[in-house]
Amino acid sequence: MTPLFVAHHPWAPHSESLLSLLNQNWRGSLIKRFPFAESKNIEFRAEFFNLFNHVNFANPINNLNAVPATSIDPNTGRIINPGDFGRIISTSNNPRLIQFALKLNF
Repeated sequence: MTPLFVAHHPWAPHSESLLSLLNQNWRGSLIKRFPFAESKNIEFRAEFFNLFNHVNFANPINNLNAVPATSIDPNTGRIINPGDFGRIISTSNNPRLIQFALKLNF
């Protein structure tokens, strides 16, 4: 039976690569309340996800089957064309997202 939550230490080997240690995802929000009665106000919110628009690359392809069979030299066994092995072809986060909201508190 596998535990539901497992604590991984950053220096311990696990399924993530070292690239995941470099991920940055800054979030922020601004809130302004505008009172218009004794106990009523309107709240304006601006929320930012990936505030600095920093790209986080996904892990590289680690499947050795991504090397085509025709790219292996039959005499030496040396890989001539590694194909997609080791390539990073995607990102692991979204671009900057901004969300606005108005809220009436009474």
